[in-house]
Amino acid sequence: MYRKGLFRQPQATQEVKEFRFAKGKICLHCSAETVSRNGKYKGKQRYICKSCKKTFTDFTNFATYKSKKTLDKWLNYAKCMIAGYSIRKSAKIVEISISWRINCNDKK
Repeated sequence: MYRKGLFRQPQATQEVKEFRFAKGKICLHCSAETVSRNGKYKGKQRYICKSCKKTFTDFTNFATYKSKKTLDKWLNYAKCMIAGYSIRKSAKIVEISISWRINCNDKK
């Protein structure tokens, strides 16, 4: 059975960082290894590539990128999808609207 609140924001954020940069810090735009930290924006670490001069965060191009929902809501939503719950049941469990739940299926 599903346990509400299984994922927590700080732990999940750290796991995303470890997954994304498992092979070292690499630019998401040009794949160069010349990446350095570039301050923080809304509490998220920003990075800048010295080759292409583009900036990115740990969550750039993730499903949560530019989303108003927290990472733990996204992870709990994914757990509901894997468990095969109905739209209404998963929306109630994760405490999101049904329309947001349907629109998430379009994000890639």
